[in-house]
Amino acid sequence: MYHINRDKRSIQSSEWIFEALLALTDEMDYEKISVTDIVNRAKVGRSTFYRNFDQKDDVFKFKCNQTCLRLREYLTDYQTQYDVPPGPASSKPFFTFWSSNTLLIEALIKINRIDILSDSYVEVLRQYYDDYTYLLDGIPSDYVEYVMAANVGSSIGVLVQWIKNNKRESPEDIAEIVMHQLLSNYNRLI
Repeated sequence: MYHINRDKRSIQSSEWIFEALLALTDEMDYEKISVTDIVNRAKVGRSTFYRNFDQKDDVFKFKCNQTCLRLREYLTDYQTQYDVPPGPASSKPFFTFWSSNTLLIEALIKINRIDILSDSYVEVLRQYYDDYTYLLDGIPSDYVEYVMAANVGSSIGVLVQWIKNNKRESPEDIAEIVMHQLLSNYNRLI
């Protein structure tokens, strides 16, 4: 778990710790990175690390949570500005946002911990559905967790594949691929 205070010093030191961990993942196996390695690279004390984080995974959890909250704000602003409804129509801004924020995902892919991003995205999606309850109209409450799991799994799965392919397609193109697939599946059901 992480415990970042809202004071400037705590926020700055947690950013240094993240940058240090990110750099270390390029140099050595994630399993071999110790808290000592991280604090030495970040030039902070062990007490600073443990004041903010319980373990090194928490550094990525914190950064994923922060990034997913920024994603939610970005999507909400985009939907308001361009009158785009929430849901599948938000694929383009989803991929546009991530096209500028790939370092985190690249690191998570490298260390085989994309689950950390998925967990953060579930929380943001849960808030999103709370704001736009009509998106779940007609879905029995027992099924909501499955709907979220399907949305997170497919969104993150496509995102990871896109990044593994070095973002060959533009955000617009990858959104079109996703929308085409969703519509094809929907039309087969009718």
